[in-house]
Order: sequence, then C-alpha cells, then structure tokens
Amino acid sequence: MSRTLRHVLLIAALAVVLVGLAVALPPLTERFHAWDGGSFLGDVVKGWSLTVLHPAYWAVLLIVGLLELRWPARRGEGLFTVGGAQDLVWLLLAPLFALTIVAGYVALLQRLYEGPLGGAALDVDGTLGDVAAFVLAFLLADFFMWFSHFVRHKVPTLWRFHQVHHSQRMMSMLTDNRVHFFEAMVSATIAYIPARLLGLSNEAAVAIAFLTVFFTGFTHANLRTNLGPARYLVVTPQSHRVHHSTEEPHWDHNFGAVLSVWDRLFRTQWNGAHEYPTIGIPDPDFPLEHDPSPTSVLRTYGRQLLYPFRAVLADLRR
Repeated sequence: MSRTLRHVLLIAALAVVLVGLAVALPPLTERFHAWDGGSFLGDVVKGWSLTVLHPAYWAVLLIVGLLELRWPARRGEGLFTVGGAQDLVWLLLAPLFALTIVAGYVALLQRLYEGPLGGAALDVDGTLGDVAAFVLAFLLADFFMWFSHFVRHKVPTLWRFHQVHHSQRMMSMLTDNRVHFFEAMVSATIAYIPARLLGLSNEAAVAIAFLTVFFTGFTHANLRTNLGPARYLVVTPQSHRVHHSTEEPHWDHNFGAVLSVWDRLFRTQWNGAHEYPTIGIPDPDFPLEHDPSPTSVLRTYGRQLLYPFRAVLADLRR
C-alpha cells in the first residue's frame, strides 16, 4: 500500500470518527448542561464541544489535508506527523483554557469597558450600514491582529510565550492551534476595548472570528503555493512559512493574519515569493515533540505549556 493511499485511508477514518462525534456529542453535552443546571462546568463542556467539533472546521481541515498530500511545501510535514499529533492535543485542550482563564480575563476587560469607559460605543452599523460596518470592523480587527503579532515578537517576555507557536517543525493547518493561553490574553488586551468601542454587532463579530480561524488555519498548511497575484492582498501559506523560518534573514517578517497589506505598509513583508524554508526556533532547551504516542504528546504538551514561565524566570535571574 502506497504512502499516499495510507494517508487517504487515515483521513477517511478520521472523517468517520469526527462525523460520529459531531452527531453524538452535542446532544450529550446539551443533556449534561441541562442536568448540571447550566453551571460553570456545564458551560465549559458545552463550549468545548461547540469549539472542537465544529463540522465546518473539520471539513476544511480534511480538504486541506488532502491538498497537503498532493502539493506539499516540504515532504515529511503535514497532518500525519508527530508534529501534527502534538498540534491535535493543543486543539483539544486549548479551549479549556480559553473558556476558563482567558474568559475570566476578558470579563475583567468587560468591567473596565463598562466602568471607566461607561460602555461607550459608536453606532457603526447605523451610520455606515451593515456591509460597510462589517468591512471596517474586519480591517480594524486584522490590523490589531497584525499589531499584536508584531508586539509578541518584539517584547522578549512576550516572545517566550509566542515561541510555543513557532516551535512547530512540521507545519500543518492544525499548527494554528498551538497557541499559549497567555498569548490569547495579550491579544485580548490589545484588541478587546477598541473592538467594543466600535460597537460591532455580535453576529458580525462571530463572522469575523470564523473567517479568521479558517483563513489562518489555511496559511499554516504545508502547501506549496503563494496564491499568485492574490499574495499582494492576503497572507499565503508560502509567506507565512517564511515567517516561521529557521533562517535568520527571514525573522521579524510577515506578521499579517489575513491581509498582507499591513506588512507591505509597514515594510515588514519579505518579498521572496518562492521560498519554502525549514521552520522552528533556535532555542535548544525548548521541549520539542519526538514521539507520537498519546502519553508522550500529553507529557510534552504539559512541558510546552510550562516552559515559557520557566524561561521568563530564568531571563529575570540573569
């Protein structure tokens, strides 16, 4: 049996399992939520199910996984590697932090917004109309993502947490989930208040969030494409691979999330559009994954989660 056929069969098996979970788990979590009386634990279980088992995300993941087999940026990377197994653990466990620690932190920002700022907001939808308001909100959100990313590279303490994401050596669409919960708090600090001041409707905010999740997943894929002329407008798998490069000249370039216009505007865009470098970080002490077994990837996940705190303390002692 060829390697490609094995991968296709693995993808098909994974699809069957995920469809089964997507059908079976939501009713079970709803029952648990009702039985639990809508408690905090019930909210976490329900939120985890809705986040991790979203059928549209897995449909895109499987399609991109097949494309990675046909047009890989570099062979030996992609979903079906030890790096992909490690990223899968991040996908499964990261929502637990997002729904607890990060959600609690956002609640504090909400108090700041409603307290000193008095809940002030612009009526963008009413002034510009739904479509123009959505476009404006998307542009501002994308800029704040660019700025947040730039800051996490330039501030040494924040880089310690961001290097968890850059530690991946086998890029795939799942790599977008390898993000430390402290990073989410940093991003919320930079973007939350401006987003609320804009007064964007909840439906539009959710649409922007889903658009960003799908697109940034795609740009992390192990795909050999720069999207041709579209690269002058949006981030591509090729340009984001350069951002993750192990080659020093590539460092501190291509910070964009969806649009590449911010990098071009602020002169942080790497212009080579046909380069597919190796990826990773130069830190020899970082706990990288080597074994795809469940116990090993879980143990490595815990070490990767704790490493930035240890590294920051070591930096302060120097």
